[in-house]
Amino acid sequence: MQAYERLVKSLDHLVTVYRHLLDTVRKENEILVAADMAQVPEINEAKEKMVLKVRQLDSEWMVSAKEISMQTKMNNSEPTLLELASVFEGEKSKKLEQLHSVLNVLVQRIMEINKKNEILVQAALSHINGAMSSITETLNENPTYKNSGGMEEINNDASGRLVQREA
Repeated sequence: MQAYERLVKSLDHLVTVYRHLLDTVRKENEILVAADMAQVPEINEAKEKMVLKVRQLDSEWMVSAKEISMQTKMNNSEPTLLELASVFEGEKSKKLEQLHSVLNVLVQRIMEINKKNEILVQAALSHINGAMSSITETLNENPTYKNSGGMEEINNDASGRLVQREA
């Protein structure tokens, strides 16, 4: 059955891409922990390319799955890998079950690491926003010089004071 061979070929390729994607999100995690922002655009571009490849391969294996579904007169026009495995016997069935298991583990690991990366990025953005707000507030609320070039009177309660004078 040619559809089975195409299915396995697409799934094997999908496993390879997911392994590369897993390596990429691990590397992204290392970059984020090290705060090496120069490498972030490069790693994001690599991730985007792999996600596009995953989508393409998903479409390919689904075409083969539909073909097998029609040939075997399955009730489901979009069968899962385990449903497809149940149609076959012996090595063909075991191969599909094994591919399902490997893909499941890879996707789960990618999602876990990606969630950690998202938390790191959100924390970094929160710190940046806090720093920007502090700088903006300091510059807007406590100007030292007027636009005319003269010195403004400093309010004792103005922001930027580290110690407050009390009697």
